[in-house]
Amino acid sequence: MLPFFLRSVARLRVFLTRRSVFPVGLSGTLLTLLIQQAPVRAAEEILASFGVIQASIPISSLENYVENGTIDRELRPYARYFEPEQLQELRRFLGTPLEVDRQAMTNLLYTAPGETLLKRVGAVVRTRRNNGFLALRAALVLSAWQNEAGLTPIDVLKRFPTDSLVIDVGEGLSIARDVEQLLNQSSEAIALVKTQFQSQLPSDITTLTPNPLMETGPYRWAKATSALPLQRRAFPVDIYLPERNEAAPIVVISHGLGSNIDSYRYLAEHLASHGLVVVVLEHQGSNAEHIEALLSGIADDVAEPEEFINRTSDISAVLDALEALAATDPALKNRLDFDHIGVAGQSFGGYTALALAGATFDFETLATYCPDGSSLDDDDAGHEGRDRSFNLSLILQCRALELADDPIFAEQNSLRDERIDAAIAINPIGSAIFGTNGFQQIDIPTMIMTGSADVVAPTLWEQLTPFSWLQTPDKYLLMLHRGTHFSTIGATEDDIPLPEVILGPTPEVAQQYVKAMSLGFFQTYLGQDTSLQATTEPSRTSALSFSPLSPVYVHAISQDSMPLSLIRELDAEFSD
Repeated sequence: MLPFFLRSVARLRVFLTRRSVFPVGLSGTLLTLLIQQAPVRAAEEILASFGVIQASIPISSLENYVENGTIDRELRPYARYFEPEQLQELRRFLGTPLEVDRQAMTNLLYTAPGETLLKRVGAVVRTRRNNGFLALRAALVLSAWQNEAGLTPIDVLKRFPTDSLVIDVGEGLSIARDVEQLLNQSSEAIALVKTQFQSQLPSDITTLTPNPLMETGPYRWAKATSALPLQRRAFPVDIYLPERNEAAPIVVISHGLGSNIDSYRYLAEHLASHGLVVVVLEHQGSNAEHIEALLSGIADDVAEPEEFINRTSDISAVLDALEALAATDPALKNRLDFDHIGVAGQSFGGYTALALAGATFDFETLATYCPDGSSLDDDDAGHEGRDRSFNLSLILQCRALELADDPIFAEQNSLRDERIDAAIAINPIGSAIFGTNGFQQIDIPTMIMTGSADVVAPTLWEQLTPFSWLQTPDKYLLMLHRGTHFSTIGATEDDIPLPEVILGPTPEVAQQYVKAMSLGFFQTYLGQDTSLQATTEPSRTSALSFSPLSPVYVHAISQDSMPLSLIRELDAEFSD
């Protein structure tokens, strides 16, 4: 889901120099007063609470330990429960400054997603009686603006605007158990995918020669940035048109939240070089510009609920406009095959692809994932039957609940475009929006690509479980082991470099996989090249002898830095 969230961390440093916009709901005067005046009250102790048992740790003792390495008599009774290495790690953590863009951080903390994340932490770091998110936000803002050296955890603790802050140990342990359970379940599911994939490989398999599906194709192509006559809303559209004598199948690419028209340029160019017409559009209400507005304080939410409708409408409108132009424009006439259309999308774009493919909305199911029936702001979130506290994509998915009464869903909960013949969803979101029944409505060839290290749209909940719900006979799950939510997104000129833990170890390898597997999938199901269907007695000297949708082919292109697995069924039952 959400390229915006972790990317925003990397963007923080550049925002203060770009603009000085105060956060939505917080005037410049109030922010100035908040910054200039120290709080009347400041935390003096940490109360570690476990049921009726409480232990008091003076913050001054922690501060003394951070600055001097001295464990005083107040801290000594608790320090004996830690190894020396653990204590040193705690000291480094509490005292290491984090460089942040103060303005952008403040803006983010006053948005709906910022408050949601604060409330998650505030369930553990509390005031004496309430969720501590308001106090925590004040402490973060004050620490950032009054400490030129950077934001340190010990300084945030000192600026907590109550006499005491309460660490709810029981809640912390509960969250830790939930995390451990999620990690164990995810590890088991990922291991199952790998085992099933390997069981499909011949015992005498050998190394195969490379496949030109990864290489640039034989067709020359031209790119046009079009101003199509679109009625619903205006947005840029790039059309990649190969030079060929007959009409070519069409593939539409939908970027994720916080990305833009160039995020999958590498894929568009690759498919066009192999003879496919590629249409790439930029969704104005959920692109990089919108997320910059969020961090700048101009926008106050990740996306408006209508964006769930607008995205699919954008693509349908583009196809309508292209059909009209192709009937009259000599440059397009007989160049586009409107009987064979595919769609590919990543994250929010993955949702878009699935919705266009026929996945239907299930508002009743969605409501069970969203506390209070509308958002993730409930203080008690995480204790209900459908615990998804660590699924960041729900911050976005729960916005769709506001569409339940939209007239467009009066007769059917579908945004399907019947012209779509095949769909690829890369790190998609949608488990809560569509639910089991919604995914079961998809009846066209569908491939879900997932990264085993996706923490934004968690692999188990957002890709593996929904894949098990699919009932279309032509379904594929491609897993990029060690791939993250961002591994397949191409770099653009405005991007801030991301650390490897966020981006993944080898994004260039992930993008090669996307090029080869997307090409093979669309060539197979858009009627362009029937020779790519699997053969019964293939030669073992060339990967070209195999269908690109076969385990042998996937094994052939898999690299040790980011191994691949491909399955068509998941031999396990998952509940929603």
